[in-house]
Amino acid sequence: MKILLIFILFYSFLNAEVEFKSSIAIDAQMFSSNKSSVNKTSSNITFEQKLSLKKSFNDSFYFVEFYAQEDLSDFTSKKDNKRSYLRLNELYYQKDFPNDKILFGKSIRFWGSLEAKNITDVFNQQDLRIKPSKTDKKGAYNIEYTHYYDDSEISIIVKIHEENNDMASSSYYYNNLPLKYSKKLKSKSNKNRASIYLKYTGSLSEDIYLDYSFIYLNGFDSQRYLSIENNTFSQNIYLVNKFINYYTLVSDSTLYKLEFVYTDILNDKKISNYIHTALGLEHSLEAFDNSSELSLLAEYYYFKNLENNKLGDKNLGKVFQNDLFLALRYKLNDFRDSTFLLGTLIDSEYSEQSYSLEYESSLIDSLKLKINLDYINALKNTNTVYSSFSNSKTISFNLSYHF
Repeated sequence: MKILLIFILFYSFLNAEVEFKSSIAIDAQMFSSNKSSVNKTSSNITFEQKLSLKKSFNDSFYFVEFYAQEDLSDFTSKKDNKRSYLRLNELYYQKDFPNDKILFGKSIRFWGSLEAKNITDVFNQQDLRIKPSKTDKKGAYNIEYTHYYDDSEISIIVKIHEENNDMASSSYYYNNLPLKYSKKLKSKSNKNRASIYLKYTGSLSEDIYLDYSFIYLNGFDSQRYLSIENNTFSQNIYLVNKFINYYTLVSDSTLYKLEFVYTDILNDKKISNYIHTALGLEHSLEAFDNSSELSLLAEYYYFKNLENNKLGDKNLGKVFQNDLFLALRYKLNDFRDSTFLLGTLIDSEYSEQSYSLEYESSLIDSLKLKINLDYINALKNTNTVYSSFSNSKTISFNLSYHF
């Protein structure tokens, strides 16, 4: 399918007017941890490039997006991080009708609206070669049909391929696997089996402002787990029935958010049926005379296995299993669109905390700056996700130019 799509896209773009968008960036990180090792890189510099092309007709368009990155350590150091690659993010065709839409190809979707973690955002896999808190999705091949009503829409989406997931080498700071890793997926069923999503989305705006979405999945779960064979880690995928809901409600100066997931495991006895839910609010505390705005964010996440003696949250690498996220966001609303976000994630079950300070600003129209300071206070001698980093500090700097 990939070859066919590329051929059709190339033929359509010949001698045609195409809309281009592109960006280049430099991303630098410095790490410090109580468990630092000579085998880990203490810093890394990554060059990032993104290019998208869109060819529009009267009621349809083609879209393609490429992403490339080069980790400086891959070229200048003996500690090869294996983080340099070229990736096809999206490649799809969309046709719009008066009350319908069809799409086929490779695309990225965003579901949910929480700040710290969207637990309902289950369509695409996250690339494992970056900082875990950074969103970097891999496109998925799928076919979609959508029908529109006045205030709602219903979609059927068929994902026709499960993406393998590469991982950086053990020298990269965020890879804590003690053994080799293979990107080849393991499954007790046919890995080429399609996953089917039924999605109903709507809104209410007369008496209250409410957006809602209901999704049913029959197919492979977005959650994966690791197993060891021949001293090598691999990801395992399995079939589920999954029920997903998310809502956003606006009331005065407050935005309320609710996400809920129930998963019924079909063919893997190592995994328990589970629920995952999150409740959040975003309240505007004050608007100042200079048009700046201060907002409070609060979110609570809860994950629970419904069966005993199965793989638990530690085995599955869950961070948001019983956690409270609190943050203050200060938006200057100036010509630079500057924003500060000060947040903390408190683990109620394991008494761990992480803290972050994020600053974003546009230096000029097309030049954007982002700075992150992160600190993790982890438990000692405990097999949690954070314990592998111990008490760690990270400074991140990203400078990007968009054109």
